[in-house]
Amino acid sequence: MISGSILSVNHTLPMTKQQTKSKQRVADHGEVFTAKREVKAMLDLVKQETENIESRFLEPACGDGNFLVEILRRKLAVVKFRYEKNPNDYERYAVIAVTSIYGIDILPDNVKRCRKRVYKIFNREYTANCKEKVNDETRKAVRYILRHNIICGNTLRMKKRNGKPIEFIEWSEAEKKKGYLKRRYFQRYILRHNIICGNTLRMKKRNGKPIEFIEWSEAKMKKGYLKRRYFQLTHLIEANTKIIHEGYGEGLFGDDDSDAQESKPESPPIHYRKLGNDE
Repeated sequence: MISGSILSVNHTLPMTKQQTKSKQRVADHGEVFTAKREVKAMLDLVKQETENIESRFLEPACGDGNFLVEILRRKLAVVKFRYEKNPNDYERYAVIAVTSIYGIDILPDNVKRCRKRVYKIFNREYTANCKEKVNDETRKAVRYILRHNIICGNTLRMKKRNGKPIEFIEWSEAEKKKGYLKRRYFQRYILRHNIICGNTLRMKKRNGKPIEFIEWSEAKMKKGYLKRRYFQLTHLIEANTKIIHEGYGEGLFGDDDSDAQESKPESPPIHYRKLGNDE
């Protein structure tokens, strides 16, 4: 699943014109964009992860992409440092870097602009580094990935605008097949329990109950099995430890998630340059 970081922003600094589009949008959606200085400072707290090409990030309220653009910029700097002299490897790892970033926003214009900004930084660096070896199929593939990784929906409800569950693709490179990507579709259970609506200062949910998280870890001696340990920030609830399998529609969708649907099976590996033809 999304195993890197989930970003959240607490806007405590004075707002500038660059941080808001209109007073109406602030009133209707609480929309305030994080300034570049704060974006960099927050990402510096997880600097090692932002410089890991494959480390995944989800921005649950991505706006027009301030965090995702900076994350990709850092990842591409690492790709350049390692693979600048080999255009084929640069292209391959630059695509992998793009597959690692995810975003959700409730406003369609933000999603559209976010995809555009993320693509722009990829294309600029890709063109500058690969020069005459750039490939339009690769560009098309990156646009395809961004359409599936940056989604318009409601993060708190984990629903798309059409009411269907938000579904992401977990991208990973196929073993012994350079440039071939595996796609595994998954939905909402883990995200639903990792992203919570509540008051952080009081550590209370909207219904007044304490905020409770799940600590996920792989069970020893059981590959693919996850342990769940429920905890509040004040104490751990050891008695609720369970072991489940990470299969789709089997264990991860609990009784409290009745509207969840079975995810699609893992797709066969496909070369990333062919993704744009896979709609």
